[in-house]
Amino acid sequence: MKILVTGGAGYIGNTIAFALKDAGHHPVILDEQLIQADNTIAAFDYYQGDIADKALLTRIIQTHPEIGLVIHCAAKIDVAESTLKPDLYYSNNFSKSIEMANHLIDLGVNKLILSGTASLYNSESAYSFDENSAPNPTSPYARSKYFLELALNDISRARDFQFFIFRYFNPIGSDKELRTGFRGANKSSLLNSLIQCTNLDRPFQINGVDWDTRDGSTIRDFVDVRDLADAHVLAAEAFGKDTLAVPLTRSVYPSLISVRSRALR
Repeated sequence: MKILVTGGAGYIGNTIAFALKDAGHHPVILDEQLIQADNTIAAFDYYQGDIADKALLTRIIQTHPEIGLVIHCAAKIDVAESTLKPDLYYSNNFSKSIEMANHLIDLGVNKLILSGTASLYNSESAYSFDENSAPNPTSPYARSKYFLELALNDISRARDFQFFIFRYFNPIGSDKELRTGFRGANKSSLLNSLIQCTNLDRPFQINGVDWDTRDGSTIRDFVDVRDLADAHVLAAEAFGKDTLAVPLTRSVYPSLISVRSRALR
């Protein structure tokens, strides 16, 4: 299958693109980052631009008419930044994503996998989550992703449109061939902060003093980014069938913190 991967130059999107390629599929990347001359970009058809650029989306689909599915990874992800620039997050993660989805439907691409977030759950009220837990997003970032989920559900009721949603915490690691990994100085990444402190010989600060744990600090669960990417491949392949016999759930892919699915109509 040919599959459009938005945000495919980023950490998670790039790992998903390689997982698709390894499984025999043909990922096409759309990302706002400038094209870089390295193997993470050169391995794929790459388009640099905005996900809401209708002319660009039209050109991509006209060039690759076999595309019938988009894996949507493009998003702003820094929770702290979202509190300072909420308009940026609502515009990029919500408004532009809706524009993209509607235009792709107009172009005949009516299936979408949303690479979402488990941050829309309230970590202060529960120690674990599953797909039946009630969302309670507490940051502009989390709300922008949750509002997108609600909008996709409404669109699916009004138009010929089908979607999966993955909710997960803290991807970590690289793909199995070490072709992908963290790039840049992402301060919201715990692992990236730990690596930076090690390289600069600085102490690593552990936050939290009053949680119900042995030392009062928080406990975090992580998911291997290649496991996460492989789960997206499974969902994409399920979309390639006319019917979906078994919805994708935690029992099918237990390494995910939380997975949401919407059965095909």
